[in-house]
Amino acid sequence: MSSDDRAYRIVVRFEKDKERFVASVPELEVTGSGVTRAEAIAQAEEALDSRLQAVASGEPVPPPSDVLAPPEALSIK
Repeated sequence: MSSDDRAYRIVVRFEKDKERFVASVPELEVTGSGVTRAEAIAQAEEALDSRLQAVASGEPVPPPSDVLAPPEALSIK
């Protein structure tokens, strides 16, 4: 699988106390923030580009969370 085949989720949340949106790609430890969702996502995408440049130099990339096995501690009853 090439890195172009991977699809990572961007999680966006609003931090009320800071009055800012935060966008993150948890698997890649990438974040961005801004006054608007679009600004936060744009910053996260810029950070993602930097992360992918590091990957191009041989750094391993974790798989997207939708292909990770659930944690062993997770139990559904």
